[in-house]
Amino acid sequence: MGESNPEGEIHNLQETVTRVIGRVEKGQQTIEQLEEQAQVLSSFIKSLLSKDIVLDPTPLAALPPPVILSQDEV
Repeated sequence: MGESNPEGEIHNLQETVTRVIGRVEKGQQTIEQLEEQAQVLSSFIKSLLSKDIVLDPTPLAALPPPVILSQDEV
């Protein structure tokens, strides 16, 4: 077995901790962005619900059938 290298191990741990902290900070930014988007979406939904909604009178049966693509066409 080789000799232990505490300085090298400490350096590796410091790099790992730095990477983890960076990921946590990026995750926090993502959470904040999602919270902002959720607020915008919530406001949008509330504005939609406050309006009179007129539904399209076309029954679903009158609509053309959906086009189903084969796996090769996707």
